[in-house]
Amino acid sequence: MLKNSKVNLLLVDHTKFDKAAFLKLFDRNDIDVLVTDKKPSGEWIERLKTDNVQLIY
Repeated sequence: MLKNSKVNLLLVDHTKFDKAAFLKLFDRNDIDVLVTDKKPSGEWIERLKTDNVQLIY
């Protein structure tokens, strides 16, 4: 599904950052836009910049 879409947008509330997940569905660089409810840590902001992910909070 991600490969066939023009824009991949991920909605994430702030409590999901820095949590381990049971499975991995995609890599950060598969996402074009990440929308969250609060500003993430500086480390996350840098990770997203490195992967060319637009951040909206």
